[in-house]
Amino acid sequence: MYVLIRRLGAGSGQNRSYKDEELAVDQLSIGRGTDQELLLPGDRVAYQHAEISLSAGQFRVRALASTGITVNGRSCKMAVLNTGDQILIGDYRLIVIAAPDGVDLALSLEVLEQQEAFSIDPAKFVTRLDLLSRWRPRRWAWALFLLLLAAALVLPALVTLKPELQGVLRDTPLPDDSLWLSGPLHSVHSTIGKDCQACHTTPFEKVSNDTCIACHEETALHVPADHPDTGMFDGERCASCHHEHNGEQRMVFEDQRFCADCHAVLDQRMGSEPQVGRATDFHADHPPFRLSMLEWQDDSREWLQSPRLTVDKTLRDNSNLKFDHAEHLDVEGIKNNDGDWEVLSCDSCHEMALDGINMAPVKMEQHCSRCHGLAFDPADPTRVVPHGKPDQVLASLREYYSSRFIQDRADAGDIRALRPGQRDNLSQLQREGVAWVESKSQAVAQDMFERRACVSCHEVDKVSEQPPEWFVKPVRLNENWFVSGEFPHVRHTQTECADCHAASQSMEAADVLMPDIAVCQECHVGQQQKQGLLSGCISCHSYHQFEIDHAGLPKVTP
Repeated sequence: MYVLIRRLGAGSGQNRSYKDEELAVDQLSIGRGTDQELLLPGDRVAYQHAEISLSAGQFRVRALASTGITVNGRSCKMAVLNTGDQILIGDYRLIVIAAPDGVDLALSLEVLEQQEAFSIDPAKFVTRLDLLSRWRPRRWAWALFLLLLAAALVLPALVTLKPELQGVLRDTPLPDDSLWLSGPLHSVHSTIGKDCQACHTTPFEKVSNDTCIACHEETALHVPADHPDTGMFDGERCASCHHEHNGEQRMVFEDQRFCADCHAVLDQRMGSEPQVGRATDFHADHPPFRLSMLEWQDDSREWLQSPRLTVDKTLRDNSNLKFDHAEHLDVEGIKNNDGDWEVLSCDSCHEMALDGINMAPVKMEQHCSRCHGLAFDPADPTRVVPHGKPDQVLASLREYYSSRFIQDRADAGDIRALRPGQRDNLSQLQREGVAWVESKSQAVAQDMFERRACVSCHEVDKVSEQPPEWFVKPVRLNENWFVSGEFPHVRHTQTECADCHAASQSMEAADVLMPDIAVCQECHVGQQQKQGLLSGCISCHSYHQFEIDHAGLPKVTP
């Protein structure tokens, strides 16, 4: 809404000077805090004293301070505003005036003279003990001390001596033993029970980090133990972030300013070169995303995880997969093994994992086989080779064609029972069968590995001519794009996949379909913003990072 503030100056009537100020706000915050839209200096004004908002076509003023506000001479906590209404806040008077064109709400603001401001007459109150009869001030002080001692010490102590009084005292306005209690434990620490010494090992001292680590020894540090700048964390306590004795309230300190204290000036606090950029707010001050990529090593035939790389058009995904997203997402569909046209969507292959963070692996048998069949003999279209290593494929072919050879010869009468004295023809058939089965199996295998089926989706190398051998490079989809953060898919189920991943335009599996930070910033904003999804540092990052060597290339199990 657009608000006009008319600050009244010297003079009176039509000759009175003023200065207009226009504000574009969702709601008008009023107080002496520097973050308030309408700043009113003065000790009688709270930091956040009141706010004016537009709701259902009406402007409403609501007091945020315990002292309340005065509207038209009546003290209140909330009121509907109309033209001419007067609001008193401390030494200031706000009057709702007629709003000009283009303005939703207009207010005049003036500072009250001292005699106009509301004040308390000290003469109406007795504030000095020496005006009371009989006792001197010292006696009154001792009496008040003893009364407080009895209320705060003696009455709660009765609960220890007589536990049956606990319920009675807690149902009365009198002090009880709850004054001595720090508050209930979080349920994650319910196993501790009433054993206070499990954490408070030394009386009248704060809980030490060693006490926490005694139970949470598997919890990772924020940086590796051998990091040269571990001294930055000297003096930091676990309890600085994890606040106990607050019941089921969250135990994690979520304010992003706690992280920004260091990450705004890492270059000044660290003795070594920072491996991460400056970050204080996700929307206003955050470095671009960097991705860790899988890299296949032809020499050693193993996968390595790369350091984090900036997202740009030159970045390529090395998954050893041949795949055209655009073809598979064609709105007219693709043909399956039965010759029918099938329209695919993202969730035809990509399903969320049980953890709600990553995507479950794509499996040939479950997601691909209905369109990409592994049949090899037109005479038996239901028989398929296994989706496995080349030696498994060859073994399956040999088994099939051995059975075919025996069956065909038996049908032709070449294999028959022998009479006494008749020559055995099995040896010759065996030699013929072995040669035919091996030749047929290798021919079909060559066709599948080099011309259709396998080579359609995989990178296949022929490593030997005689006997022919092939090596199919293993396919691995990257599951660890963000080594220092996580993206929970379960929180984004209302968002279409295409809003973040431009898969429908991708014609190669090497295309990196991860969005850059600008896509996320369309919805997510920092905690200091007023509109959007407020996202602090721990929305994506864990303070207790895994100890990953970002400088090297750690091995990944194939």
